[in-house]
Amino acid sequence: TAALHAPELLRLAPRCRWVAADFKLPSATGLPDVLERHEAVLASGVLDRSETFFKLIADGETTPDELERVAGLLARFAPRRPVFLQPVTPMGGSPALSRESLDPLVDALARRGLDVRVVPQVHKLLRVR
Repeated sequence: TAALHAPELLRLAPRCRWVAADFKLPSATGLPDVLERHEAVLASGVLDRSETFFKLIADGETTPDELERVAGLLARFAPRRPVFLQPVTPMGGSPALSRESLDPLVDALARRGLDVRVVPQVHKLLRVR
């Protein structure tokens, strides 16, 4: 689920052992306040009682500066939670992430000591929603 909706997560997360928290990026959403909304969810502590991991979808427009901001939030509020960086599957208009662009994004997360892994978006290739 998108880790943007604090009231809904406050209601649901205590009932869930695992939470796969999608961390939306400003470049992907066009929402200038999206990271502030994520910060509010993280600061609320609502995800602290669940086994939570974070997923970040990166495309050709994702910048290392953007991931530096995300890394700062995750290092502050969820430093031991796994972070899955998923290069976008270029279907439906999202610009592909080049191999040359991937390493700086991984580095931006790893420099903060986060447990970062790179995993492709397999569900789109399998046409699973």
